[in-house]
Amino acid sequence: MKYLYGMLYRGFSVGAQPMEGLVERRDDTTGIYFDILVYSRPLTGRERYDYDLKFLGTEE
Repeated sequence: MKYLYGMLYRGFSVGAQPMEGLVERRDDTTGIYFDILVYSRPLTGRERYDYDLKFLGTEE
């Protein structure tokens, strides 16, 4: 299972996202988010808040 999150206020860079469990960074083709992050684990509420990430769902 993969967990997807949208970066609301900044793009992927050093210190801009939690690194534990990060699988890949994707471009957001909708233009809503700076980047889409894919994790191998669900992020905690605190991680989502601290890094301004929006949960977008899961994929296999």
